[in-house]
Amino acid sequence: MIVYFKNILNKSTNILYLLYIVVFITISLGQIARWDLLEQVAMADNYIANGDLYPDFRANEIHGVSVYFPGIAYLAILFQLIGIKFYLVEFLLLFAVIIFIFFIYLIIFLTKSIYPKRVYPKELIFLLLAYLTIVCPKFVMYALEFKPDTIALLLGLTGVLWIFEDAIFVYKKIIAIFLIGIAVFFKQQYLFFILGIFVSIFIIKKGSYKIFALISIIISSLFFIIIISNKNLVFWNFEILSDDGIVSFKFILTEIIPIAINIITFILLLILSIEKNHIVQINKSFFLDLIKNHPWAIIFPFIIASCIISFLKVGGNRGNLELGLVFIFPLILIFINYLSKWKVILIAWFGILITFANNLSSPIRYIEAKDLRNKIMIMESNNFKSVLTGSDVYYASRFLNRNGLVIENYWSQCMKNNISVEKQLSISLQKKYDLIIVENWPENYTAIINSNNYNVIFQNSIGLIAKAKLP
Repeated sequence: MIVYFKNILNKSTNILYLLYIVVFITISLGQIARWDLLEQVAMADNYIANGDLYPDFRANEIHGVSVYFPGIAYLAILFQLIGIKFYLVEFLLLFAVIIFIFFIYLIIFLTKSIYPKRVYPKELIFLLLAYLTIVCPKFVMYALEFKPDTIALLLGLTGVLWIFEDAIFVYKKIIAIFLIGIAVFFKQQYLFFILGIFVSIFIIKKGSYKIFALISIIISSLFFIIIISNKNLVFWNFEILSDDGIVSFKFILTEIIPIAINIITFILLLILSIEKNHIVQINKSFFLDLIKNHPWAIIFPFIIASCIISFLKVGGNRGNLELGLVFIFPLILIFINYLSKWKVILIAWFGILITFANNLSSPIRYIEAKDLRNKIMIMESNNFKSVLTGSDVYYASRFLNRNGLVIENYWSQCMKNNISVEKQLSISLQKKYDLIIVENWPENYTAIINSNNYNVIFQNSIGLIAKAKLP
């Protein structure tokens, strides 16, 4: 019976891999009503409609704006210019899945390079998938909703890999330098990555790497200077975050405990998968040689440090820590030659089943978001001269965009005023708008009803639409 079960598992790898892709796509589309991506899309939309990527921080009418660097907004502009408009958000989410898959393969490639003399089974990717879904589920969700960390690190790590390789064409190293540089446009924390490259110059002995790494730092610095030359960007991406403070000790505990449980669960599963007739042995000079010969072994700690700092800052959560844990995975490769293959596949099945169970609502959320969008599209949008929206419902409200109309975002206003979104909506409603499209939260509904200026004409689990009452 056990032999039969093992055979079934060993033959299930293709189905398992396909299932992971399907679940990733489903989760991604289920995150369609999330501010991370939609604020970037709002910036892109306003740029195309009105020529402004960032709202003037002194203005009264403020459109959606992201607290992250505008790299994804640039992608959204590019995709719209080549004709991807109606399904722009869906396209970006599917693009996020592709980026995430490339990121997974890159982590596999980098970890293999640490142990080049070993022969790796194809099941290695399933060990990483199990690790991500069991230990880092919050990071997986963030990556699939296109938070910019993943694409920034994918570009940066690919660039470092290429400038470190010997047998590679010079043009590819030039591309690598460019990849390392443009990654700066995606996330502020990427500056820690650049700092890691800088430190690696003094430790890695290879002369060619030192030269190209130094050029990469110079190019990245030039790109960063271009970024901070925009005063509005500096306000929304730096100044607005500068007074956030540090999270409470209670919050740290509530976020760390689930991570600890997930890590213990994975370790127990890993221990059960170790073959009894093998003993793990590590040479004393292993880690010293690793640091001297692999630049990413120096860069990884800087990535992890940036994740810890992001977690400790107000607005961070365990997703930041889980991103750091991704770069702990190479240490697990120490044990990979001692794991039972069929048990690794079984752990991967466990990971996907947990992920599937935790995201059963994803298809419903996508359908509900489309229903909200469809309701807006049948309205006479040209009659609306003023629109107020929130970041989580911008997938729908973006279809009202046109030249001369600024779709105001009360989330952006609350960031500027440093108050809660609930309080900001009540303040924003003191101004009369033709149309309100906001998240369907009880406090939002109450604020709109109490204003006595609007009739709620539509609501579902994602959002609600309210129209100004006729005088």
